[in-house]
Amino acid sequence: MYQYRKAAKKPKNEFKDLWVCKTYIFPIDSFPNNRRRIEVVDRVEVMISPIENAIVSITEKNLEIKEKVMQTKNTPEDINVDLNPLTMALNGTLDAAVNGGAQMYFEAFLYDDFLKENPSQSHFQKQLMQALRDQLTILRDGMEVFGRRCGESLQGLFEHLKKQHGLMVDKTKEYLG
Repeated sequence: MYQYRKAAKKPKNEFKDLWVCKTYIFPIDSFPNNRRRIEVVDRVEVMISPIENAIVSITEKNLEIKEKVMQTKNTPEDINVDLNPLTMALNGTLDAAVNGGAQMYFEAFLYDDFLKENPSQSHFQKQLMQALRDQLTILRDGMEVFGRRCGESLQGLFEHLKKQHGLMVDKTKEYLG
C-alpha cells in the first residue's frame, strides 16, 4: 500500500487529494509455505479515492473507539480499570491536534460544491456522513463511560473532553444536519 497525490503541489486540505493504491499479489502456492520463493501468478492494484479513504479511516477509528468503550464498559465496577486506552482514543478524536480531525473531512468532502465537482461520488458522500454520525454516537457513549469510570484525578481531562465533544457536535450539525 502506498499513498500519492495527483495534484502537483500540496493542497490546503491534504485529505482532498490523498489517493491510496493497494497491491494484491496472488502466488501459485498458499501461505505459509516452506519454499523461499513462490511464483506470482497475478497482481492486482486497487486505487482508493480520497473520499473512499476517508470512509475507511473513519470506520476503522469508529471500530477502535467502540472496542475500547466496550472493554471499559464491560469491566465490573468493583475492578479498577485501565482508562488509558479509552482516554487516548477519545482525546485523539475529540481534540485532534494532528491532521485536523473530522473537520478536515467536512471541509474536503461535505462542502456544497463537492457533488457538483464529483457527481458520481454521492453514494460515497452519504457513506461518509453516516460514518461520521456513527462516530458521534460512539463518542457520546465513550464520554458517558469515561465520565462514570474516571476518578478525581482525571476530572479536569473529562471536563476538557466534554467541552471538545460539545464543539464537535456543534460543528457537525452544520454538515450533517
